[in-house]
Amino acid sequence: MQYWSRLSSNLRQAILQAHEFAALQGCPAISPAHLALGLLAVESGAAHHILARLGVNISALRAALFEIAARTADDNPPPPDDIQPDDSARRVLHATYIEARKHGAIPSPSEDTLVRTEHLLLGLLSPAADTGLVVFHHYGIFYAEVARIIRER
Repeated sequence: MQYWSRLSSNLRQAILQAHEFAALQGCPAISPAHLALGLLAVESGAAHHILARLGVNISALRAALFEIAARTADDNPPPPDDIQPDDSARRVLHATYIEARKHGAIPSPSEDTLVRTEHLLLGLLSPAADTGLVVFHHYGIFYAEVARIIRER
């Protein structure tokens, strides 16, 4: 990702975890479900705290996301070093950066940017990303509510 240096350490860890999940499941690419799993794996991130504040059953959400992510497994997956985000995951990552800009994490191009886990959560929920991960809605996780919580912080 070209903006790697602008990501918080928690967000970097979430993306690395997403890669790890995709590789372990034998998937040819990182999907939005893998990004969400990576996000859940970083318990110190703000996104994890937001989900807890919403009363989300993290274990149940994680199980549902594992099931969704496993659907993309391949009998002949590429070597782990060749696994890249698929088109949907790229849209999520792009939406994540846009969300960081909207929520004040990127004041100007010349200043250091800190894109954080809560921005990835918004990216996953963003209509622009069009992930089709309706599982979030089943657990009461909606874009507007997450954005409101972020604004209050």
